[in-house]
Amino acid sequence: MNLAAKTGKDRLNSACKPALSYDAIGYNSIKNILEKGLDKEETQPDLFNVSVSNHDNIRGSKYYA
Repeated sequence: MNLAAKTGKDRLNSACKPALSYDAIGYNSIKNILEKGLDKEETQPDLFNVSVSNHDNIRGSKYYA
């Protein structure tokens, strides 16, 4: 199957961006991204910049000083 013929070059290029960021550059990975519509998402979630909510059980840096 030719993914570009089925989905178009723009969608295929959009699917390659998240595939490259996850180091999943195989045919099946890109095909899954296209089937799930993940190429249409504007931004990918940044899993490394998660904020922690303020809670009584969470100790800050002052506790460990």
